[in-house]
Amino acid sequence: MKKVSVVIPCFHVEEFILPLFHNMQEVEKQLNSMNLSLELVCVDDGSKDGTWDELLKHRHLIQDTQVVRLTRNFGAICASNAGLKLVTGDACTIYAADLQDPLALIPEMAQLWLNGEKYITAVRAKKRKDPLLTRIYAKLYYVLREVRLCDERFSGKRIRYRVLGRKYSSVFEKHVEEHQSLAVLALAGI
Repeated sequence: MKKVSVVIPCFHVEEFILPLFHNMQEVEKQLNSMNLSLELVCVDDGSKDGTWDELLKHRHLIQDTQVVRLTRNFGAICASNAGLKLVTGDACTIYAADLQDPLALIPEMAQLWLNGEKYITAVRAKKRKDPLLTRIYAKLYYVLREVRLCDERFSGKRIRYRVLGRKYSSVFEKHVEEHQSLAVLALAGI
């Protein structure tokens, strides 16, 4: 059976861990119906709240779950990279633990992957409810990315999900430490 790995960077999200695992159980059922298994790789990015304890408490809800704790907060990109180094699946994606994005896209994108697509992206349909400072930094990042780093434009829409075949996740793993941006790598075609 082929496996889809989901890397979940976690930072101060203790209240989301149990709902996350319950929602992932539904994703697992959908993937199983497609003859796919699910692997979770949860990376606690130095949380000071109860995130780590919640991960340990609920990891049994998905049989194939790894939990990793970083020594301090390195940021979501580094936490994602740490998780990518641990995946054992045939395809992988990264999902934020705060449940603001639809998990239903994972089986849909997995079906596209089964149909032969090697690199799948999805665009966020509605805006997240991020704090003001986060929105300002994100806006600055996207402006700089478009001005300096790539020619491709997405009409102000942000890519949220990517499903990668194993070959492509290895390429990301290799280059993410240099570039520290999965979005830039994806858009640059690395």
